[in-house]
Amino acid sequence: RGYSLHGRRLQFFFLIKTAYRSGSDVSEIERLKEENLSLQALLAVPSRSSSVSRFLPVFVFLSYPFSNKHSLTINAGSEAGVAVGDILSVNGVLVGQVSEVFNRYAVARTVFEPGWEFPVYIGNSLTRGLFNGGAEPKITLISRAQRLSVGDVVISADPTLLMPGLAIGSVTQVTGGDSSPFWEAFLSFPYSVSDLRQVEVFLSSSPQP
Repeated sequence: RGYSLHGRRLQFFFLIKTAYRSGSDVSEIERLKEENLSLQALLAVPSRSSSVSRFLPVFVFLSYPFSNKHSLTINAGSEAGVAVGDILSVNGVLVGQVSEVFNRYAVARTVFEPGWEFPVYIGNSLTRGLFNGGAEPKITLISRAQRLSVGDVVISADPTLLMPGLAIGSVTQVTGGDSSPFWEAFLSFPYSVSDLRQVEVFLSSSPQP
């Protein structure tokens, strides 16, 4: 499927202007932020492709005591074609990855799960780094020879682990001691896990008959 990229960018800026003018609620503004981040990822890797055939809108189950950011449970499983490794997103921005599948529901780890690591590209220069999940996700192993800016989009880089060119988040802070050969970058995400009610699953398999 082709993308009319410049048309979508113009549409985004029109929508964001209209939303502020009409006093749209916060959720609409957040949705537009998510879409903008996804479009930035498309601009960084315009030729991206993947084996994903379709996506499935699903609802997020509520968990007790409502403070677990590490995982999400969704109301679709193997009967709907959900498989381990499938991606969860909001408007094209990574939320998590399916880790356990049952007949009618599945569990996914989120970007806030400690120990979840995968390679990423940063900004238009596609600077290399390693994503580290946790309470405060960050990018490590960034060469100090590279220049980063606040607002740089972070996208997935290894197609064997995640969809290539998938938007992850954006850079909010870059740090690094004088004795370290690497930068570290902290991220922001255009959504709050606790506010998620519905997400999309990018399916890599077909539903069972």
